Amino acid sequence: MITILKFILILSFSFLPFASFCNDKVLLTINRKDNGQINHLYLKTNNQGQLTNIYLDLPGPLRLYNADNIRNGTGIYFQKGVAIISLKSSDLDVSLGGNIDLYYLREYKIVGDNKYAQIPLKILKDDLGSWALYKGNKKVTKASTYPYTWGIKKFIIE
Repeated sequence: MITILKFILILSFSFLPFASFCNDKVLLTINRKDNGQINHLYLKTNNQGQLTNIYLDLPGPLRLYNADNIRNGTGIYFQKGVAIISLKSSDLDVSLGGNIDLYYLREYKIVGDNKYAQIPLKILKDDLGSWALYKGNKKVTKASTYPYTWGIKKFIIE
């Protein structure tokens, strides 16, 4: 009995370093000001600490977006088939991060092209090796959105 218990403890602790690298990190907490709803933008990493996916915690099935999706540009939040929030990067690297632009629907057009606003951001590892979101050179963790009928009036990243 003691040998089995020792084996289980040794086995548990031997995988502990790998488990600490494999996780989901909240990059951004988003407060929707019209109804107080809170959502999170997550970054998922593998056991080498590399970016594997980014996702929003929305109701319904989980939709994961990898670095290739983001390099090509992808909507991450939709309403009635229209991309409300999108991410795009020209240089996102799974180990180093990179620049990433967040686009949000500023004005929906029934006829013509929708208008989107752009917020330049960076996903990088901080001095401790933990992934973080930056606006300019400042680490950011919170955002507020001010939706209205035809889009989002303001998307403020703090």
